[in-house]
Amino acid sequence: MAGIWEQSSAYFRFHLVKVHGDENEDAVDVRRSEEGLINNRGARLIKQMIDYLTYYYSTDTIPFRSLSDLPDQEALKVMENLYNQYKENILFERFSNPTQYLQNRRQTENWVRSAFIEKGGHPTDPNPISMVLGSSKWIENNPPNSQIHGEIRIPLSLFSPLDISFTFPDSMVSRWLMNDKAVEYFIPEYHGKVFTVAEILSLVSEHGLPEDHWNMNLPNDTGAYIEAQVWNRKLLEDFIKTKA
Repeated sequence: MAGIWEQSSAYFRFHLVKVHGDENEDAVDVRRSEEGLINNRGARLIKQMIDYLTYYYSTDTIPFRSLSDLPDQEALKVMENLYNQYKENILFERFSNPTQYLQNRRQTENWVRSAFIEKGGHPTDPNPISMVLGSSKWIENNPPNSQIHGEIRIPLSLFSPLDISFTFPDSMVSRWLMNDKAVEYFIPEYHGKVFTVAEILSLVSEHGLPEDHWNMNLPNDTGAYIEAQVWNRKLLEDFIKTKA
């Protein structure tokens, strides 16, 4: 696992290089070219640095709680209430069949957890807190209630590679695509896979964020974002305390 962290640290060091004001334009162009930041047409291309996660939530609730922490009957009641309140919102269509959703969710989280452990991850918590690598225009453009729409940005450097895994897109959709293999959507390089921090940053370094650059076909009710699963909630809670 040390190798994973070293790779991701190298990524951040690479992208934190600054172009100082006393360098002339030619020198800057040469250095960018040497670092592989000039595309094959000669145009300048500076890769986007993604060094944070975003947690989306309603500000009238306590952040960093998971539906999966609840007993089944309590979780079903919460979903029924949310669906009745926000049934016109695309984000809550998933709760139209709460029993099926909860079953799929628990199976998906078990799959992600097992796959992450196989890659050397060390989940502290039984259930993850789901977040987004960078941010998601799709989520931000579809808030169930814009008056209480909240976002918390967490620096990626807060976590070790043991604490965090990734899927594309949402883990439940990724698992569904793996199992269903719908020809119009399924891409084996991305779907049905659990990524480490080094692996996902390598993809983003090469291709950018999926909402902006990947041009993939997904179901209409699915956002093209990278989901992060945080397996150590104490880090999030401690971070919030420092900002209080």
